[in-house]
Amino acid sequence: RSVAPPAGWTNIGDAQSDLLANGTYMLSQACQNCTSSSPILTTDFALFNATGLNWLALPGQGKNDPNDEEGWNLEPNGQLLTVDAWLTPTTELFTPSSLSWSSAGNTRKSPVNTPEVEIGAQVVLPGGNTFVVGAGTSSDVAPAACTTHKPAPTALYDYATGKWVKSPVIPTIGGMQQDATDGPASILPDGNVLFDVGPCVYNAPLAFFLYNAASNTISRVADIPNAANDSPYYTRMLALPNGQILFNDGSDQMLVYTAGGTPNPAWAPSINSISTTTLKPGKTASLSGTQLAGLSQGAAYGDDVQDNTNFPLVQITNSATGVVTYARTTNWSSVSIAPGAASSTDFTVPSTTPAGASTLVVIANGIASAPVSVTIT
Repeated sequence: RSVAPPAGWTNIGDAQSDLLANGTYMLSQACQNCTSSSPILTTDFALFNATGLNWLALPGQGKNDPNDEEGWNLEPNGQLLTVDAWLTPTTELFTPSSLSWSSAGNTRKSPVNTPEVEIGAQVVLPGGNTFVVGAGTSSDVAPAACTTHKPAPTALYDYATGKWVKSPVIPTIGGMQQDATDGPASILPDGNVLFDVGPCVYNAPLAFFLYNAASNTISRVADIPNAANDSPYYTRMLALPNGQILFNDGSDQMLVYTAGGTPNPAWAPSINSISTTTLKPGKTASLSGTQLAGLSQGAAYGDDVQDNTNFPLVQITNSATGVVTYARTTNWSSVSIAPGAASSTDFTVPSTTPAGASTLVVIANGIASAPVSVTIT
């Protein structure tokens, strides 16, 4: 269904967005007259009313700098965190209850590429810490010039203290700075972060690194077959229900990355109740529990791509045949990533679901709940 844009908005581009914990969609306006030779950068944003299919357009509400090129992350307390791209090294928090922005302090070293006004992906870790991939310091376009630049910094927000703490630099390769001037990253089920980089700005070849949250270190992982021709800004990642990461570089080849670790059992969703354990294909049931949206938003990119997966997925597995089907979920009461957050969801059993004894789980960001026994009639 077509929905009119927020009042006064003529275009949407470089526009980060997010779902607030209560399910309200929040969208930024990066600029006015964006396609002209004199665009006007803005701090404006709008909230979507899903019932009336209309918008509440709001001015910046005290935001420090323009929205353009930034990313937003949902924090466990319901606030949104952003690293200011136009006013380094400041960062900000949006508080939904007051519709206002406030300071989140300064990063120790800015992950923003100031000459290009670009930043890498921001990924929320279980518990609320946020890891930000650095976009480097270079404005060069020739990879050979990368040898004159220091390793790109990252940033780490400590959720418990509300402060930015020490984090590692991205290792160089062949003496060249590696950075993600626009680029994806994704949480893994084991709590680490996969991200890709290239030499300086928008260059090939692509390389992959893993941020280890426990040791606060970065290490290199295997490349992909087409790495020599790829640059981070046209690659994408998505956290899959089975815990793998789906990867694409704009070609017709889809790849998956499998993490080596295992999730902390405390990060799993939990089903507390289900409206009925006798399920009929084509019919809708409901369930409630805790952490149904997980403890992270999944994969991230920033202003150009939002591919969050902090919502409940219902998976049904036939006990006799092992056939797996996914039930579409609707009416989520919350997408909060707070530990122990209570929520509920409806789910509709697909008409193709095979009959018989089955198990049902809720999956969030590749981590499954304990199974519940159900019967498909």
